[in-house]
Amino acid sequence: MEKVLARRLRAESNEIVTRWEAAVMKELGELQPLPRPVLIDHLPEFLDGLAFWIEGKRDESRRGFEALVQGHALARLGFAVPLEVLIREYIVLRRTILQRLVGEDVQAAREELIDLNAGLDLAIYEAVLGYTSGRDTVRERFIAMLGHDLRAPINAISLAAANLRSDDKPSSAGPHTSLVSTIRRASDRMVRMISDLMDFARGHLGDGIPSEPVPCDMAEVLRSVLDELRTVYPDRKFEVSIQGDTSGTWDRERLVQALTNLACNAVQHGKDPIVLRLTADDHAVTTSVSNPGPEIPPERLPTLFEPFQAHQNMAKQGQGLGLGLFIVKQIALAHGATCDVSSSNGLTTFSIRWPRVPLNRVPRPSSKVPSSANRSDASRNAN
Repeated sequence: MEKVLARRLRAESNEIVTRWEAAVMKELGELQPLPRPVLIDHLPEFLDGLAFWIEGKRDESRRGFEALVQGHALARLGFAVPLEVLIREYIVLRRTILQRLVGEDVQAAREELIDLNAGLDLAIYEAVLGYTSGRDTVRERFIAMLGHDLRAPINAISLAAANLRSDDKPSSAGPHTSLVSTIRRASDRMVRMISDLMDFARGHLGDGIPSEPVPCDMAEVLRSVLDELRTVYPDRKFEVSIQGDTSGTWDRERLVQALTNLACNAVQHGKDPIVLRLTADDHAVTTSVSNPGPEIPPERLPTLFEPFQAHQNMAKQGQGLGLGLFIVKQIALAHGATCDVSSSNGLTTFSIRWPRVPLNRVPRPSSKVPSSANRSDASRNAN
């Protein structure tokens, strides 16, 4: 049995394209710079695929839908057309099709109209999915290449600074001492920011921060972190409390990274003493970092572990990207751990409950983004 709307869709294809073109050029100014072949691209093939869909010929329809993804959605991404504009294009297309086809045949073609809209919804969903997938791939590759390409010149700067320092007489401050120290601090900060970007790419755009759990002792990890903190912050007061059996299966370097981020966060935003505690029960070891200081408003607590939140609202200017607490949470998630924060009576406490054996976790392969270097650097800023 002939499908009325499918026949009319093919017959009216050119008119639909012309009307759609006029509508989007009028309503969507972002598309006006596009050449007409790029604007129209695979729209006729898609309309033909939509007709096949109405006729129940699913395999034939897929070619038209794939043309919408590959030719239309990804072409828009290549021309930096925002996703919301792409979606509005499809809204205009649906309106144009229905205005052109719906008439006196509407009652007879009721089922076909349902199929028409179902096909449109599927095609639009796949086109948007293809657009977002392509966009995320571009972002991941950009961040990966940025981190990879910046490491070499930064390492060269650090090496040159070290050589300048060695040229000065050890008995007294040489003429380059102050400049060398500035160069070293700046290059170290750039390395930390690149490492944070790599971890952000894993946690936010990729498959999560990978972990490789092995048997280790949380107390030994904490003491290692504390030694580095006291070296980097000799004027700050740190206290430690360890209770119970603190052995378990975790990624040691990730533990160092998480505890260092929390401790540096306390250094930046609070006062002394900074207390690092370990408490253990039969199933988990809980780490906490507490210190006095300004209380965090209750409405801010739920968003503290989101990316860039701390930087926007709390971090001192120039101290980082605001990714430290986000990375802490991603490391916790990689171990099946849970994060918590409380702030009252002038005391703020960040705590993580680490299962002794990560819950439903296995070591994950490295993501497409290269791994960051030297995760145990205690001078990594939490923000």
